[in-house]
Amino acid sequence: MKNAISIYTVFEVFSEPKQVKEFDSSHWQSFIRILRGADLLATFYYLLERNSLLESIPPFALKHIESAKIYADRQAHQVRNESQALNLVLAKADIQPVFLKGAAYVLREDINHFGRVMSDIDILVKKSQLNAVEAVLQKNDWAESKLDDYDQQYYRKWAHELPPYKHVYRGTSLDIHFTLLPPVSGIDIDEESLFSNVQVTKDGSWALPPNLLVLHCIIHLFFNEDFSKSFRDVLDIHLLIEQLEASEGLDGIIKLSESMGFYKEVYYALSVRDLVFHTNSVQQYQLKSPKLSFITEFFVRKILYRAIMPSHDIVFNSWNNFARFIMYIRGHLLKMPITILIPHMLVKVRRALVTSVMGAHHYEK
Repeated sequence: MKNAISIYTVFEVFSEPKQVKEFDSSHWQSFIRILRGADLLATFYYLLERNSLLESIPPFALKHIESAKIYADRQAHQVRNESQALNLVLAKADIQPVFLKGAAYVLREDINHFGRVMSDIDILVKKSQLNAVEAVLQKNDWAESKLDDYDQQYYRKWAHELPPYKHVYRGTSLDIHFTLLPPVSGIDIDEESLFSNVQVTKDGSWALPPNLLVLHCIIHLFFNEDFSKSFRDVLDIHLLIEQLEASEGLDGIIKLSESMGFYKEVYYALSVRDLVFHTNSVQQYQLKSPKLSFITEFFVRKILYRAIMPSHDIVFNSWNNFARFIMYIRGHLLKMPITILIPHMLVKVRRALVTSVMGAHHYEK
């Protein structure tokens, strides 16, 4: 291995973990900093464990990794408790939530939940149930986050979720979705397709079925403007697809993406997965490029591949920043028509300038 950590080291190690045997102390110091910033330190512990590599880790590095693992395990335990509490509260309104993203991975015991940390719990309910959900939450110690009129409008008029809620005693953050993409994007996802084949977990909670769970993870990656932690999303996709391949293959998710209009996103996800983890999904399933092949190749290799690299001054460079800026603009354009996006961005810029002078809480009520 080279004497310094390169911008590709994280990808290489997550693809071939045994490479850590060649790390010296300086490699470990840099690598731990990078992984901590990417919220991947605990995930890395479990990767080493699955590959019987923990004994080859120097004690000073192992302490950091084990500490992150303990924190992640505790959070997974909290998610299980919070999900049961939410089920009981929403049952008072005869509502059964569908858990999404990190909470769903924990409740389903997917392989990617080991070591995964999350900032909130995400649930999906039907749009017709939103008023009842808010009413029962507010009666049971949940409070809506304090937002100004503009942010309230953003959530209530344009977003695919309610303003965030927080438990007044436990401090748990909750995002309540009624679909997977903002309605303002113009992409309509049939509600019945989201609720017709829910999977019941061991504790009786509801989660999306495997194919839709993976597709949602892919949608979340490609319709998101924030790529600062995107390698974690790509790793989620990779591990979830490994599970899917072991049980039923990928034909189901490819057909589902075609029927729901997300074939392009699945193609990009499988392409970047092939690049990072040396898999061969695109060729194996004979997927066709959604655009001219050289355009797709440039986007995947020069933009997407570089945008998902973990952010850290040790490895990040100007091209990575440029690629991430492209994905930032792309994410906004996908979620909002230009006639709404430009005024929205102008408001955001003005607010950023005001808060830089007046303080972060200037717009709070």
